[in-house]
Parts: sequence; C-alpha cells; structure tokens
Amino acid sequence: MRRFAFMRDHTERMKMEENLREAKLAAEQAARAKEEFLALMSHEIRTPLNAIVGLSHLMLQNDPSPGQMENLNALKYSAENLQLLINDILDLSVIQAGKITIHPDKVNLREFLDNIVQFHLPVATDKGLELTLEADRQVPEMIIIDKVKLAQVLNNLLINAIKFTQKGHVRLKAKLNRKEDQRLWIDFMVEDTGIGIPKDKAESVFDVFSQVDNSVSRIYGGTGLGLTLCRLFLEKMDSRIELESEPGKGSRFFFTLPVQDYTGKGEKPGLSNDILPGHLKNLKILLVEDDEINRMMIRQFLQNRKLDFEEASNGQEAIIMAKKQMFDLIIMDVRMPVIDGYEATRRIRKIPGYENIPVIALTADVSQNVRDEKNRDFLMK
Repeated sequence: MRRFAFMRDHTERMKMEENLREAKLAAEQAARAKEEFLALMSHEIRTPLNAIVGLSHLMLQNDPSPGQMENLNALKYSAENLQLLINDILDLSVIQAGKITIHPDKVNLREFLDNIVQFHLPVATDKGLELTLEADRQVPEMIIIDKVKLAQVLNNLLINAIKFTQKGHVRLKAKLNRKEDQRLWIDFMVEDTGIGIPKDKAESVFDVFSQVDNSVSRIYGGTGLGLTLCRLFLEKMDSRIELESEPGKGSRFFFTLPVQDYTGKGEKPGLSNDILPGHLKNLKILLVEDDEINRMMIRQFLQNRKLDFEEASNGQEAIIMAKKQMFDLIIMDVRMPVIDGYEATRRIRKIPGYENIPVIALTADVSQNVRDEKNRDFLMK
C-alpha cells in the first residue's frame, strides 16, 4: 500500500505577510508624523500671523497719520491674504488625510446668514458693489447643520464673488426647496455680475489649485483652493456645488443642502445672551495665554473696550486664580507650558461655581483631534 505525503513551504507567504504588516505600520506612523507636523506648523505659523493682523487692526484704531494709515492697511491686507492662504492649505491637508468630520448643531439661519453678509459688507462697499441677502420666509428659523462648514463654503463663495466683480452686485440667496417631516432641503446661491467663467472651464475651477487662466491669478490673486474646499465640504454634507456662468455677465454658484428642522421652543443657539458682546462690561474676565505678544494684543482689545479682566500666563496660574476669586468668562489658550488649556479647563470645572462658566478656547492648531477635544472640554456643561 502506497502512501503519499504533500508538504508546502509557507516561508515565502509568511515573509510576505510580515512585510505587509511592517509596511502598514510604517504608513500609519508616517501619517501620524505628518499630522503632528501639520498641527505644529499650523500653530507656529498662525500664532505670529494672528498677532500681525490683530496688532495692525489695533494700530488702525489709534488715529494714525494718512501715510501710516496707507501702510497699515497694506500690512493688514497682506497678512489677511496670507492667513486665508494658509488656512485653505491646512484645511485641504486635513480633508485629504480623511480627518474631516461633520458636527451638526442648531443655528438661527437668518441671523447666521445676516452675520456672514455683514462680515463681507465693508469690502463690497469699498468696491462700490451692492451686497444683499435674500432669504425665503418659508425656511424655518432654527435648523440643525454643521454651521462651521457651511460658513466656510459661503465665505469662500462670497470672497470670490466680490474679488471678481468690479461693478454691479453680489447676492446671497437661501430658499426652501422641499420638506419631508423634519428633513429639509435648502437651496443656497451666490450670484454676481463679475467677469464670469467660460463653459469649458466650468468643471475645472473646482479642481485643486485651478484658475480659469494664469492671468486671473496675476490680476486678482489667489490659488484657486477656495472652490475646491467648497466642493469637498459640500460632498461631506451630502451636497454638490454647481455653476452657471457666462463671460462678462457674471456667475451663479448654487447647491441644495439637506438639513434638519429644529423644533426647540424659544431656544437660541450658541452662548447665552448674558455674555453677548454688548453685556461684556458687566463681566469679570480671566485671560489665560502664555505667548506674551498674543497676551499684549488681547489685553489691548479688552482695555479699549474698558472690560474688567485679569491675566494668567499658564493653566496652573489660571487654576490658582479661579480658586481665589470668581470669574464670569475665561479666555483660555489651548497649548501652554506647565498645564495646558485642556487640563486647566477640566480642573476649573471642578471648582464650585465654575460648572457652567463659559470658556472660550484660543488655538492656532488645525488638527482634527484638537478640534474635537476642544469641543468636548470647552463647552458649558
């Protein structure tokens, strides 16, 4: 009786699997290193840049001479443009790393849109443009949406519309498309009477670093990242941006966004009315910031508004001061030596009377985990 035995050498397969595991581990480590580097660079670049923007703004409020006014306006304009470029690049990096998430929250849509228009109104007025808001009365007052992402989309669209329009108008429109129970679909549109876009370029303007042509970048500036971010943000929110345009006659960017109707009775989104800017004079404020230049800048803002505040240079000092006296509002930096903003906020929350005190986070960090942790720890309980 014959017997046959078969033997199979698994050495190569096992070696291949080990190589794959090592490659996967190396890729994960590289991704973490890239994210940590991005977070560090965003903080290191944005911190001094924010100081330049803030200090130039403060200097413009101190009655400069006409020559100084021109130089300061140029400085502020240049710093703000650099700030926008850095923000766009960092946002794109976060999206491409797959780190972006949607955080729905309740918002008063009419007030939200009004605030966005008011923010862009001075630039539009300086160019002699009419900037208006047209909001459908059928749209509910309160909805649930990721207001940060929606604001970034609308801000990018309005910045582009104002930039590329020399005369005429820019309009932001919101209209109810349809409603099914608590589910709503709202049409948003930004239209202008600007330079327009040829039909053969209508799709490519949403690609990374794309411009209609090189002359557009030379004349108007920018990298073309704004529309790319709009497309990517809207895709994350189950929407799609579209374009209708004709050279010399303007453009219309529009999208339909699914949102939830909010049925909370009489409740307003965000912080309570007790700490709105008009009521800050009645509050005792604690400013916690380790960077001396940033602290000086914020100090001047608070002093110019004659607000009552005290300062701490790190989280440990803030905890000691909070134990000695009661503050109504805390402005807290995130990255600090000794005790950082997260841990300081957790410990202050445990002090009697501080359970619901508003804590405003200051951070130049773009990383998603910082944003998520900030949302958890700096919200009122």
